[in-house]
Amino acid sequence: MEVEYRRLFDRYGWGTTVWSPLAGGLLTGKYNDGFPEGSRLDKFKDNMFVKFFMQRYMGQELHQKFVDMLTGMAAVAKELGCTQAQLAMAWVIAYPNTSTAITGASRPEQLTDVVQAIDVIPKLTPDVMARLEKLFDNRPEP
Repeated sequence: MEVEYRRLFDRYGWGTTVWSPLAGGLLTGKYNDGFPEGSRLDKFKDNMFVKFFMQRYMGQELHQKFVDMLTGMAAVAKELGCTQAQLAMAWVIAYPNTSTAITGASRPEQLTDVVQAIDVIPKLTPDVMARLEKLFDNRPEP
């Protein structure tokens, strides 16, 4: 979240719209062990946008950190009895300044899964949120 927006959230009560809260499927768990044959990232691996996306999240320098984050996220999801996609979406929409999260699905069951994130939100205790914040390590500095 951009720090510059904090004043708008605090002063006017505005919220933000989160685009791609599942990071193009990376946070769903589907890619935890690589790229399944026939998956979107496999099919479009030569696409310039996909290459940029993969370099950003899975590039040489960040690869192990990202894998560790996904592994930790999978463990938290298992403890909470939900999928990684549900956990990721719940974390995004539980953020007090999120007003909208725009997601997509290539199959109906993906949408059915992610909508159930609403049932995960009550499980996001301060302890769970602290663990996720530590895993994600992307909180902006004030």
